[in-house]
Amino acid sequence: MTANDSTAERLYRSGDLVGFSADGPLSFGINLATCGWPMQPRKWRGLSHVAIVARDPIADQLVLWESTSLYRRPCIHCEEVHGGVQSHWIGSRVLTYGGAVWHYRLRQPLDEEQNFQLAYYLQGEHGKTYDNLGAFRSRETPLSLLERCFARRPEDLTSIFCSELIAAAWRHVGRWNPPDASRWSPNRLARTALAIGLVDEPRRVR
Repeated sequence: MTANDSTAERLYRSGDLVGFSADGPLSFGINLATCGWPMQPRKWRGLSHVAIVARDPIADQLVLWESTSLYRRPCIHCEEVHGGVQSHWIGSRVLTYGGAVWHYRLRQPLDEEQNFQLAYYLQGEHGKTYDNLGAFRSRETPLSLLERCFARRPEDLTSIFCSELIAAAWRHVGRWNPPDASRWSPNRLARTALAIGLVDEPRRVR
């Protein structure tokens, strides 16, 4: 375990949400399209990506699970670089990120059984492909709002993007019950988790 990950063990706990807001044009566009404020560099400016903290069953350490197509470092679980669901050390992921990072701590910690369930659920999702179409549909546009209200597409988690993974993981451990885990953007997920008291106000860690 590195010094950064020793610190992570003290600051984070299983089920916590970590939100990212990169400085690049792609993340700027994602943030803006899902009702963030990427032009505010020193304040909470919205999110373009989210990840979840869980204990790795083999290493018995906290790691960060995420679904992404942009991070090009080896996944802890398989020691390979790949897209989709993967895991990384919290400290190194935060420190090497090119933008702002926020930590949303679960208001009520998971119990021992929920920690176990979360760890093995995420391990089971490892390698699932990134859902580009789902990420596109998560935009907060008039059309997407109408689609959510009236189209009623069945939930589809055969491929998964970042905020889908967190919504499904929280539901799996009984911490939250979203009606459709496959339609959440990073900004809507974080705002809803705050509004219902699932997480505390975010603390900027980078």
